[in-house]
Amino acid sequence: MSLGKVKRNLHSILKRDFILILFLIFFSFLIDFIWLDLYNPSPAWDQGFHLGKVYQYSYLIKNIAISNWEWWSNFWNISDSYRGPLTYLISGLFTNLTSVELKYAILSNSIFNGIIILCIFKFCQRFKEKEVGLWAAFFYTFNPYIFDLRNDYLIDLSQASFIILNFYILTEFILSKNKNYFFSIFSGLSFGLLFLIKPTAIIYFI
Repeated sequence: MSLGKVKRNLHSILKRDFILILFLIFFSFLIDFIWLDLYNPSPAWDQGFHLGKVYQYSYLIKNIAISNWEWWSNFWNISDSYRGPLTYLISGLFTNLTSVELKYAILSNSIFNGIIILCIFKFCQRFKEKEVGLWAAFFYTFNPYIFDLRNDYLIDLSQASFIILNFYILTEFILSKNKNYFFSIFSGLSFGLLFLIKPTAIIYFI
């Protein structure tokens, strides 16, 4: 078999795996959308607290004024506890693209869910095989506990996604033979993003 044919086959396999992972992310989003549309759940106290922050960020994003000092003051003061603003900011962007409703705020968890699925696949591909990664991503997606977590608006899923992302990028940096600066830079950026979700999450890296 020629080298060119090997490369074409490898490219085809990688493309197929990537499509399967994207399909898995989309399918989990579709399941959540249907479930939320059928049951239309009401927010509990914790959900209501977090959703209030999402709506505030959604309003700020709609009325963005980067040159206004008061706008920046409001931006950083909405989340005035150990819970950082990044989860609410990402959800606020998502609800502005869809609708500022509970259902769409919960569906913004699909962004964090997608990060976890991709990282699970890449971890397994790094240490085992791509088939293991596909099965691991499948079992994660259809785990009843994860389903409940995706359909509950808390910051647990966003925190978990950036913890796993940090571990993956750090792993790639440590194991890379040439100490790729791409992973070095992005490990620092992802660590900063994790801090903006929940600073206490750094305990997992000690």
